[in-house]
Amino acid sequence: MANKRTVPCPDCTGEQYVNLFQKATKDLQGLFGSLGGAARLILFDQNAAAQSSKRKKDKESLFKNGCPTCGGKRTIEDTTDQTQQFEDAKKEAEALQEEIIQLEAELGGAGPGGNRHTLVVGDDMLEVGLGYNDSQSYQIIENGSLAPGGAQIEEEAVMRVSAKTNAVVGTNPLAIPGGHYTIKCGNKFTVRAGAQGIELNTEGPLIIKAGQTQLVGPEVTIGSSVGQVLIEGKSTSIGGDSISINPGLGGNGQITMNGTVHAVGNMVAQGGAHFEGDVSCISMTMPGKTDRSKHASQDIQTTGAAVWQAEASSQALKDFIRTRTIRVQDPAGLALSPREQQNIAADMKNLMKKSLPVEPVPTGYCTVIGGSSSGIHPIFNFPHHHTLGDMVHAHDTKVPNIKITDGCKVVRASAAGKVSRAPVMANTSDPGSNIFSQAFQALQSIVANRVT
Repeated sequence: MANKRTVPCPDCTGEQYVNLFQKATKDLQGLFGSLGGAARLILFDQNAAAQSSKRKKDKESLFKNGCPTCGGKRTIEDTTDQTQQFEDAKKEAEALQEEIIQLEAELGGAGPGGNRHTLVVGDDMLEVGLGYNDSQSYQIIENGSLAPGGAQIEEEAVMRVSAKTNAVVGTNPLAIPGGHYTIKCGNKFTVRAGAQGIELNTEGPLIIKAGQTQLVGPEVTIGSSVGQVLIEGKSTSIGGDSISINPGLGGNGQITMNGTVHAVGNMVAQGGAHFEGDVSCISMTMPGKTDRSKHASQDIQTTGAAVWQAEASSQALKDFIRTRTIRVQDPAGLALSPREQQNIAADMKNLMKKSLPVEPVPTGYCTVIGGSSSGIHPIFNFPHHHTLGDMVHAHDTKVPNIKITDGCKVVRASAAGKVSRAPVMANTSDPGSNIFSQAFQALQSIVANRVT
């Protein structure tokens, strides 16, 4: 038998858009001392990030362990190709053509027919043809075809995968002489049978073609245990008091819908759900959990140990630069506000004052009694500056029970189990209420002490 032709694999050939979430900034609060939590490092241009949020990639590269449909070959065998079979049947028929003509000539021909009206009191049997053609009119090729098999969650995208199913193909058997029976009615053809019913059996295909077709009964079964069942229409409606769809043996399969799903009522899922695109809703109800913010410190130091003269000037300059750096990167635009301009003017005035060798305004007066220096004298202090350590702190707050990750790959890795039948349970742990989590957070706080 000649080799079957191959066709491109539908699951790993071509391109597919993938979602890619990237952080636009990186938090620097853990790298420097005395640094507020607002400091960020811009990682890349925001416009470029928006344009690269969707990327087109080759489907084959998105499977981590290769395409499960074709095994990485990028092609599948077309088992329904009957070209060679038709060629073999043609050669066989041509080889037996003369013998068939001779046998048909020996049968003779039947005369022309006419009208017939027959009333049969008992049973009636009409047999057309000299024999019964029970040749196999179809062939079942196990796992010879592909059907939508659901989806497989990979690191970079959710990939469609196909499931192997049986392929039922016609064998186009040759006809034997005679045996054709045709009924043609000008207006109407009616068959009525009693309680024993009607049975239609054929070794070949059954075709029912009509204008408006109705199949009505107390119980209707349409199915196939070996091949495909196709129901389609310009508009297809399925109604019932209850509708059940059971994919796979024991519900282990998936339901594939190549379109938008709209529900007028509610939807209840006992397991989890994974959405590759955006999710929007008007309201959401969920349990809360206790979470902790990142460690940060205030950007203005007001008190602490005092230093004088050159050290006071140096420390004041460091505080001035630190404060300006933080506020320039503030996402609310604090550096451009009139309030910040007033703060800059006040801070520069203090910085200039701490650069002087002595304060120009006396702090107080002292009285000297006796001697040549007796009298009231002013007291001038050296300019000084109060330093303060980085007051690192965090806040415990109640937040929605949402698990936040660092990227799309982590999301898909945690959602990989949702393609199976077993429901993926919700995250029910509250890190703020766990004594071990609290101890770990306390250890993190100790390690997070930063040197200024």
